[in-house]
Amino acid sequence: MVTGWLVLRLTSRTRWMTLPLRMAARDSARNRGRSVPAVAAVLAAAALASAAMVLSASQQAGLRQSHWWGGLENQASLPLVVDPPVAAGGSRQPPMHVDASALSSAVSGAVGTVEWSHPITAPESTRTCTDGPADLALPARTSSSNCLQYSLALPEANECPRTPQGRLKEAGDWRCRGSMALRSSFDGTVLVGGEEDIRAVLGRDATPEALAVLNAGGMVVTNPAFVSDGHVLLQAQDVRTHEPAVPGPGTVLITVSSTPLAAAVLEPVVPVPYYGVVSPETAQRLELHPEPAALLVQLARYPSAAETDAASAAAASVYGQPGMTFRAEPGISQDSQWTTWFIVAVSALITFSAAGITTGLSMADARKDHATLASVGAAPRLRKALAGSQALFTSGIGAVLGTLAGTVPAVLLALSTDMRTAVEVPWLHLSVLVAAVPLTGAALAWAFTRSRLPMSRRSLG
Repeated sequence: MVTGWLVLRLTSRTRWMTLPLRMAARDSARNRGRSVPAVAAVLAAAALASAAMVLSASQQAGLRQSHWWGGLENQASLPLVVDPPVAAGGSRQPPMHVDASALSSAVSGAVGTVEWSHPITAPESTRTCTDGPADLALPARTSSSNCLQYSLALPEANECPRTPQGRLKEAGDWRCRGSMALRSSFDGTVLVGGEEDIRAVLGRDATPEALAVLNAGGMVVTNPAFVSDGHVLLQAQDVRTHEPAVPGPGTVLITVSSTPLAAAVLEPVVPVPYYGVVSPETAQRLELHPEPAALLVQLARYPSAAETDAASAAAASVYGQPGMTFRAEPGISQDSQWTTWFIVAVSALITFSAAGITTGLSMADARKDHATLASVGAAPRLRKALAGSQALFTSGIGAVLGTLAGTVPAVLLALSTDMRTAVEVPWLHLSVLVAAVPLTGAALAWAFTRSRLPMSRRSLG
């Protein structure tokens, strides 16, 4: 509806442009029956493409927010303490400790994409805690059993806001994001280690400030939500006990002890399931009884099914029992990224087609004008420049109008649905659609247009 009017308005404001662009604009204004349908075709393609890209990017952003990371991307975690098979009489055997170097060698031999492996240490696990009804008269930790589990207390002011029905009020709230933000204490781990351990589990190097706090007896924390006044509260909970949760339904473990520690925040590259890291000296002072917990295996890429089976078989041979599955963290699927670029490519083909047809018709209609220009001394390359300008004018107007016509409704639609907390505009892809595609179309028109006019018959009379 507005393309014809817009072409006229643009033509009246082309005095500052180069000669080929001025001629292309005036030709489009004089021949609107040809230029308007071409611009409309590009507009429709750009509108559909931009709308699809916005919705696809918003969906991808939602996946990034909701994905629960078990580790860094392409990283597997193999336990170093496992329960042995149940004895013939049904008696429970003590946990079995696995040699980290043997496990690392076995997996590296089975999978050729292992970049590195690193054992991590954590407080003593609760595997030895007595099963069945708990005898609370016994201490939570003895020489043969441990029922203490460690986590960080969440300050009341930093709790993620929820509705009375338990739904998140605002998923984008900083208190609802990051490591362990929406997980229970059973899902997280407090690690014991130093600079190399921080790099292995968080995917980034520790800052000098973080190392200073760690060496001074504090804790490197993965989420600022656990920090209040520069400190965190390390709590030990007895897994044998439960009390009603306040507020909300369900129960929580009873806290046996709470220890304040100085904290330095070092957020990981992805929300991994770790509360943070304390030094071995701090773990000894707090009587955390650290022990080897798992072997982290970092792969160069996500393993195939055959590689996963080979790694699982190699791990089972070290464990001495079947059922130990090798599972790498898949990360977030990148298929939508390729889908977005595919959308851009399809839109580009439609743009090139519409601009090429329009340019060809324009060149054919204006042959006499070009002959006149040549007769008065115009350079042959003017014809090529005019073809490129015609394609640029047609595809540029269509791409800009179409992007506006597709992006704005898509954003409004996403804001009115469950994607409102993860609306994302793919500026890179839209920029390619608005700028690179018209420029490429103009370059193609320039390249495939002959600079000299073809020979024609003399007119009679």
